[in-house]
Parts: sequence; C-alpha cells; structure tokens
Amino acid sequence: MAVQTTYQLMMIQTGEAFVTVGRRPAHHVPAGHAILLRPEHHGHRRTVGPALSHQTWVAVLPEVLSGEQRRDLDAAPFMLPISPEMDRLQEAAIACYMRYPATEAVLCPLVVSMLMLYVEEARARGLLAAPQRHHPAVEAARELVRRHLNEPLDLRTLAAAAHVTPEHLVRLFHRELGITPLRYVWAERVRAGVHLLQHSDLSIAEVAARTGFRTSGHFIRHVRTATGLRPRELRQRSRDATEVMQEEPLPPLQ
Repeated sequence: MAVQTTYQLMMIQTGEAFVTVGRRPAHHVPAGHAILLRPEHHGHRRTVGPALSHQTWVAVLPEVLSGEQRRDLDAAPFMLPISPEMDRLQEAAIACYMRYPATEAVLCPLVVSMLMLYVEEARARGLLAAPQRHHPAVEAARELVRRHLNEPLDLRTLAAAAHVTPEHLVRLFHRELGITPLRYVWAERVRAGVHLLQHSDLSIAEVAARTGFRTSGHFIRHVRTATGLRPRELRQRSRDATEVMQEEPLPPLQ
C-alpha cells in the first residue's frame, strides 16, 4: 500500500491497471485512461494485468497549488480518457525532466498545467462536481499550517490567523473537517513526513525536524499510528514498489 501525499496524475499507456484506494473495491483502469489520486486518498495499491503495462505519472505537493486549484482537483472525477493534449503535455514534461532534471522552474508549470487540463476536460464533459468551499476561517488556518508546518503551532496561533476565537475555530473544524485544528496540524505533519520518507534520502531525524516533530521518536510513533509501519519500513516498501512497477515517473515537485 503506497501512502498518498501528493496530487498525482497516473496515465496507463498500454496494458491495464487495478487501483485500490483505501478499503474500496479495485478500480479497473484500461489503457488510454488517466486517474487522479489526491492526498485525501491516504493510501492506494496498484497491480497490473497479465500484459506488459506501461504507466507514467506526474505529481505535485498540495503546497504548490492555489486554494482554487486544490478545490477544482478535489471536485474532479477519479478517471478520464487520456486526450491528445494531455499526452503532449506529458511528453513535454518527461522530455524536459530527462534533459534538465533539476529545472523545477520549468517542470512545475508543465505538471500543474496537466492537472488543470484534467480539470477542464472533466468540466467539458460535465463531470466536475461543485467544489467544496470551507469557511474562510478554516481556510486561513489551513493555509497557516501549510506555510509554517515545521514551526510551533498551537490553537491560539491558528485562531489568531483565522480571526476567530479558539473555541469557534474548534467548532468550525469539527463541522467542516470532522477533526480538531490540532489533529489537522499533526495529520498534515505526518503527510509531509511520509512524503519526505518516500521521495528523499533525508535521515529520519532530519525529516522529523523539517515537519515539526519534537523528536525522532515522536515522529516514529505518529507515522506508525497513521500507516501501521515504522518510517524505515515505509521507506523500504516505497522503494521496493518503485523498482517493481514498470513506469516512467517524474518526482513530485515542491
């Protein structure tokens, strides 16, 4: 089970794939189709059919996107046919990465354009759901968390950024997200920490420090509670899965 930390667009070029998200039944994804995986999916499992499967994907961290872009992606369907325009953007992104792997200033707009093209094609097909809009105070608090994840964050700090009382912020988070503001903070820290475990060679101590955990042990406990795995096990499983799948990935852009 891969832990989902990004907005990821996976495209099945040949063969087929079976994608399981959470505890839901597996989705059959035939050749010529793309699927959109979101951070809220938490975990997914991919298997391929008997024929050789060629898959590609691109991904970005939520922090790269604007609030409106995230809302549109959250409203987009799980699967769409791959259009010629989407294929061309993907080819340009892969070619750019293969020639200039460190040029994120060029890659990032290409990947975001692919995701937004997915949204627009869903809109043209009448498949884009009404985007969910949260209370401005909730959005303000979430934005503070995204931008200052590695800094000390308490309820009063979040409430001040949202211009409401701490008690009112707790009520708003419960109503709209089903969790308290501080639980949201720790969930975001775990998500960011898991992403760094899967996509960097930073030590566990460095990952913990960058994502706002007090100690490595504190980080390890939270990751194990969220994923059922210790950080080292999670990192190894991610690497093993990457080696097994026959794909051409672009690294998630930050």
